[in-house]
Amino acid sequence: MTPEEIPDASTLKFIDLHEFQDQGYLLEVNRQFFHPLGLALTLRFNLDTGAADIMGIQDWRDDPEGGLFTEITPEEGVKAKEIERQWQEKAAVRQERYGFVVQPLPKVEG
Repeated sequence: MTPEEIPDASTLKFIDLHEFQDQGYLLEVNRQFFHPLGLALTLRFNLDTGAADIMGIQDWRDDPEGGLFTEITPEEGVKAKEIERQWQEKAAVRQERYGFVVQPLPKVEG
């Protein structure tokens, strides 16, 4: 990306980290992507101030099975189903417009 292509930070829109967790996105990004790789995106919430930030990414890559949640509640299951619905909705548009859902990588040798 060239400097001219970098968006002005004032025009960027971000999801609130509380909403990211409350709506189930954190659960799903960990369950579907990070945990199978032995990683976990971790957020930190300050109960006194209400502030939230990304603590970091936990690293369990030396664990052969990766990470698992100890329990996924029925409520979290409902949230996951809603995220799957959103995924399917976006997937249909992306497939129609671009011919793919997940952006393909360039061909590499080897």
